[in-house]
Amino acid sequence: MKKTYDRIGRAGSCLLILAILMSLLSVSIFAVGGFTDVRDGDWFAEPVLWAVDDGITNGTTALTFSPNDTCTRAQILTFLWRAAGEPTPLMYCPFYDVAADAYYCEPAAWAYENGLVEGMLFEGSAPCTRADVVTYLWKLSGSPYAAPAAFADVPAYASYSQAVSWAVGNAITNGTGNGLFSPQNTCTRGQIVTFLYRAFVENEAQTAAPSWEAPASGGITQSYASEILQGLLSTYPEGTWWDIETSYTSTVLNMTYSGCAGFALYCSDLIFGDLPITEVHSDFDRIKVGDMVRDESGRHTVMVLEKQTDSIIVVEGNYNDTVHWYRQMYRTDPEFYNFTVTTRYP
Repeated sequence: MKKTYDRIGRAGSCLLILAILMSLLSVSIFAVGGFTDVRDGDWFAEPVLWAVDDGITNGTTALTFSPNDTCTRAQILTFLWRAAGEPTPLMYCPFYDVAADAYYCEPAAWAYENGLVEGMLFEGSAPCTRADVVTYLWKLSGSPYAAPAAFADVPAYASYSQAVSWAVGNAITNGTGNGLFSPQNTCTRGQIVTFLYRAFVENEAQTAAPSWEAPASGGITQSYASEILQGLLSTYPEGTWWDIETSYTSTVLNMTYSGCAGFALYCSDLIFGDLPITEVHSDFDRIKVGDMVRDESGRHTVMVLEKQTDSIIVVEGNYNDTVHWYRQMYRTDPEFYNFTVTTRYP
């Protein structure tokens, strides 16, 4: 009997060892990037490979990526900064709760500089939500208008409403089912690298500045500026959402503005492309179509659509949180008691 048990015990041990070897072999065959928790066929497998190969992020250990771990605010903005090419911010980090030697110090300063975040506290350890990540990507893309996407849990007045619509329209993400987007759900590492992969690789949606080609002849004229601005009506019709939190970054001018100033800066880049600011003045008679006019007292900026003898016709963002067309402002209006005109005409 003892010999029989010995034979059975040896056979059982061999089978156990064989099963372990097969399990390890299966993991090594199907693992992606050397990570045992990222397998071929996982929806986040290709984004993980891209993120690691491009230096966006590493694994949490040599063998794990931890795709289901929660992603923090500091992590997503660091990933986004790296995906954007690790640009050097032009300012020191303004946040009280970010140490100078924190790994996310530069990304936090860059995010602030580009209008992605604001305030004096960064709260880097806060979990990143679905609303957060689509808002960061949308703002980095110039806060473009998007046809509303209907979700029961995304009200039209929400600060992230346009970001959600843009993200869905650009296939960055979809809803979570049953007519919901779940904006406050926290994001995992697997989800975040997937969102970034779709934005930066599949759709190239990260481009902030509008495309521009110089006029064929005669330089930039007021007629040309008017034509460009009128063409915006189809993209930003009356009532399009553009509130104080909506920002735009001009890479040419190294400026980021939000609200009305952000919309005017966006329009200015469409007209003048890579041309610099040539003058800032306060002479009403010298205002031209395409100039940005700033009411310093009311802290409101408009873009000039038409110049008349005693008035200007304007388009403006953040007018009751929306884009508003064809308001007439007269020379005698209070706005012109303390105003500046920014022009980029050569």
